[in-house]
Amino acid sequence: MAIVLNKKLAVQIDKSEIESLISRIDALQQKKGNPMEAARKVFGECTAFTVKNIPGPV
Repeated sequence: MAIVLNKKLAVQIDKSEIESLISRIDALQQKKGNPMEAARKVFGECTAFTVKNIPGPV
């Protein structure tokens, strides 16, 4: 069986996931009054996300 996932592809997938989360968090922050208290912060190459009032189990 051929190996489908390698480090380069894994990094690319990870970056894509982060970009998707950034887009979603930014959209939540732009809602009037930021009712879900969404926030994100970049620390060098790391990105932290929080959504205080997210509904449902997380």
